[in-house]
Amino acid sequence: VLAFGMVVVSPLVYSANATLNLKDVDIQAFIESVSRITGKTFIIDPRVKNKKVTVISQHEMNEEEVFALFLSVLQVHQFSAVETDGIYKIEQLQAAKQDSVPVYVEGGKVYKGDQLVTRVIKVDNVDVGQLVPLLRTLISTQGHMAQYKPTNVMVIHDTAANLERIVKII
Repeated sequence: VLAFGMVVVSPLVYSANATLNLKDVDIQAFIESVSRITGKTFIIDPRVKNKKVTVISQHEMNEEEVFALFLSVLQVHQFSAVETDGIYKIEQLQAAKQDSVPVYVEGGKVYKGDQLVTRVIKVDNVDVGQLVPLLRTLISTQGHMAQYKPTNVMVIHDTAANLERIVKII
């Protein structure tokens, strides 16, 4: 077993489990450790710096769980990971909503957790103009909601978990 800072990684390439137990680790070192564990490639915006990351965990996580944790840590620090062609750009949350965030498509790729997603929701049985003011309070501060009245649809940009909650409410 190899230790990178406080991240414990088994030497069995990327499919191994890891235990992350970090205290005040520089965010760039954290990103590098997650890249080693998951095998993912990250491009880091120069503004992603001067943040200390703390993660307290006592159990091993697989690659998918580590990446979900990674997205949550980024969000807590007002950053996001936006994927384009298998490469993730780590950038400020505010900039991420104007980047190539994936669009949810029914029956397509499943998005979950704190991954940023854009979703178009067709609303039936109620005017979208009446629904948007009610739902706007449920959108995160970094999210965005717009309406298009001619087709009674809403376009929402937020985390996959929050979008699922909003869809259940609708």
